[in-house]
Amino acid sequence: MVLFLQQILKAVNTIHEERIVHSDLKPANFLLFKGSLTLIDFGIAKAIQSDTTHIQRDSQVGTLNYMSPEAFMCNEQDSKGNTIKCGRASDIRSLGCI
Repeated sequence: MVLFLQQILKAVNTIHEERIVHSDLKPANFLLFKGSLTLIDFGIAKAIQSDTTHIQRDSQVGTLNYMSPEAFMCNEQDSKGNTIKCGRASDIRSLGCI
């Protein structure tokens, strides 16, 4: 179990180092192949542009039970008028759900 957790964390760390936000981390998107976990399904993943630390979405995407609160409101305005941003932290929240 600890080995699988380490592999999950390494996979997510690798994509984050490449400035990619997966946006749909859940158990079903980790495939066990020859004893190692592989992260799959990059269909809604987005790259973080070089001049920012977040991604922009036109609509809510992801699996409800694993989505972060900010993913529900990405690009909307908070009570102070600031734009709610999604980024790597959204994936980290999903890891906590896993």
